[in-house]
Amino acid sequence: MNPLEFALRRPITILVMMTGLIGAGWLAYSRMKVDIFPSLNLPVIYVCQPYGGMDPLQMEGLLTNYYEYHFLYINGIHHVESKNVQGVAIM
Repeated sequence: MNPLEFALRRPITILVMMTGLIGAGWLAYSRMKVDIFPSLNLPVIYVCQPYGGMDPLQMEGLLTNYYEYHFLYINGIHHVESKNVQGVAIM
């Protein structure tokens, strides 16, 4: 039988099927989780200090230690990580 003929001959059946589909869709939508990732309410700040002509050991000794020392006095900072590469300090 043609689906169009079936729909025209049995409108109540189609109405019940559509109501069931809409109800199942609403039920699935209301029970769906909002996000699969955990909520991370931690702001992250990156500080990048370029300074040409210094090797990583000099950058760590002169710039990175200075920044890390001052970051300790800021409220709410959990930890500080740093990486020094040729000419750039990233904290």
